[in-house]
Amino acid sequence: MKKHIYSLIAILFFFQLNLIAQSDDNARPFLIKDFVSVFPQPSTGLVNFSFPNSLTNSPKAVVYDLLGNVVDKVEMDRQNGNTFSINLLDKKPGYYFVKIQTDDSSYSRRVTIRQ
Repeated sequence: MKKHIYSLIAILFFFQLNLIAQSDDNARPFLIKDFVSVFPQPSTGLVNFSFPNSLTNSPKAVVYDLLGNVVDKVEMDRQNGNTFSINLLDKKPGYYFVKIQTDDSSYSRRVTIRQ
């Protein structure tokens, strides 16, 4: 009986994670290969984004403040095959959201800017 309860809990936990962790467009579940890392966090203004795969075109980024207002639209600069950067040196310290549009996906990440 105890074994069945643990199995049921494991299945429900996996199912719940699969429902919660959706990509921005809700088209497919979040997978490890979809992970985009942001560094350094917090940043003084130069922020790097590392994508899981090499991209052919430079992604576009829209920067939002906490209220959802568009603060900036920027072209990302390629550092190497799968790492791009944006310059937020002119932004006030605080939290921002960056929505990145790539060739086939979109990602939203929180960025912290400090002095």
